[in-house]
Order: sequence, then C-alpha cells, then structure tokens
Amino acid sequence: MNQKDSNEKTNLNIASDPALTAEGGGLSQETQKIEKEYERKLLMVKHKEKVARYIKIVGWSVLGLLLVIAFIIIALKVVDIFKVEEEVDNSVVIEEDLPPEDFTIETKKITLLQPIKGETNYDILVQLKNNNAEWGVSRLKYKILLLDKFDKVVGEKERISFILPGEEKSLIEVGVKTDRVVDKAELEVDLQEIQKLKQNIDLNIQVEKSSYSVSNNKGIVEGTLFNDSPFTFDRVNVGVVLYDKAGNVVGLNYTNFGPFVTKTRRSFIAQWPETIFANVEKIYIEPSVNVFQTSSFINIYGTGQVLEY
Repeated sequence: MNQKDSNEKTNLNIASDPALTAEGGGLSQETQKIEKEYERKLLMVKHKEKVARYIKIVGWSVLGLLLVIAFIIIALKVVDIFKVEEEVDNSVVIEEDLPPEDFTIETKKITLLQPIKGETNYDILVQLKNNNAEWGVSRLKYKILLLDKFDKVVGEKERISFILPGEEKSLIEVGVKTDRVVDKAELEVDLQEIQKLKQNIDLNIQVEKSSYSVSNNKGIVEGTLFNDSPFTFDRVNVGVVLYDKAGNVVGLNYTNFGPFVTKTRRSFIAQWPETIFANVEKIYIEPSVNVFQTSSFINIYGTGQVLEY
C-alpha cells in the first residue's frame, strides 16, 4: 500500500466517525449562539442610541414650547399695559361726547284717575319732557308711587321705558290696584343709560283718524295710522288719552302692533273694561318706537332702512 492510498483511507475513516461528526456540529452551534448574542447586544446599543436621540428631541421641543409660552405671556402683558394707557387717553378724547352735567328729564304733570268711583283701582298718566335735542335715555327706569292722605305708600308700579331727544312722552299705567284709597301719585326716575343719536329721526307716524264709541257698555277707541317714514318698524306702541270739553283727562289706555311697513296704513283698537262716564271731546294718540333698539327696525322685501347710532 502506497502513501496515497493510506491518506485516502484515513480521510474516509474520519468522515465516517460519528463522534467526530457530532463534535464538529457542536462547535458550529456554539458559534451561532455567540453570533446571535452579539447581534442582540448590537441591536440594544442601536436602540439606546435612538432613544437618546428621541429624548434630546423631546427635551428641546419642550424647552422651545416653554419659551414660546413665556414669550406670549410677556407679549400679552405688554399689550395690556398699552391698552390701559390707550383707554386712559381715549377717556380724555371722548369727554366732549359725555351728556351735559345738568341733563335731566322734566316731569311736567302726573294725573291720577279713578275709573270706577268707590273702587281702589287707578289709572295714571305721567307726562315727561326731554329738553335736550341730542341726548336721550335708552334705559329709563321709573317707579310710580301711590300715596294715601297720610303720605303712606299704598301701591306702586315699576317699569323700564325710554325717551328720545327733544321728545314729550306719556307714561300710561292702567288698572293699578290698592288696598286703600289713593290721594296722590309721585314719580321716581332713574336715568340708567343716556345715549346720543348720531342721526336725528322723525318717526313721522301720522294719525289719520280716530274715534270713540261705546259697545256692550265698554269704551272703544279705533284709529288708523300711516307710516310716512322711510323705516319699517318691528313694533309700535300706541298711547291713548281721552279729554273732556274742559281739557281734563277722562280716560287712559294703550296698545301695540307690528310690523309697520314703510308707506303703509295700520288700524288699531284700544278697549276699556267699562264705559267712560264723561263726554269725550278730544282723543290724543301717541305712537312711539324705541329707536335705541336696532331690533325695532326691519327690512321687508327690500323696503325700509336701518338707523345709524
């Protein structure tokens, strides 16, 4: 046997030896484990680097957000400082637009009626006058006090109204009941909101006709109004005062209606629960619109116009 044959035989024996084959396989698995452990640790290192970067990004973002918030707070405080200074300056500028110090509403007359003799049920007429041609009262709070002969208050009526610049206005209250006989009436007025109109307005609501009659023992006033203004009104209040031949007030009432379209006519009726036991010689009709409220003006199919304040 030569040397070559001996080597081939040796190699063949080694390849066919199970123990050697198993040992070689064991070395291969160990190597794989080491490689996997290395890859796992490498992956952890990479994740730690990413987490660190994310933490840095979040930290800088939070810091930037805090700086922005701080800047906004400082800016708002600066704006408030300038705003206060501007308000102080404006108060001086608009001082000339304040109402006159002696502005007041004159109470011309208070009339107390007892429609049915022997009953403590009263109607009251208060006639006011605003002598100022520019300033009016958009919120006029008033209280009517009813006093007995000992000047003790036995009844009262409180409401909110208004009065226009240069207007003579009637405040009408009906059916105020008391427990005792009333000797006189007094008025308390609180001018809560005084306002100047940029645009003078003439309501120009004309009373075309009015009449008084009795039906089923009840007094009735019927009338017709014409809206000759360029405005369409959402609501119109109508006061009614009846006078006898001597000029004494013998009846009070009021009603309202709406809308009242520009250049149109509207009829109205005011009815009493009883007959007026006097000869009615004159009927006074007082239409009224609160022009201080923008809701009083409406546009219908393009008609009418809005008042500027």
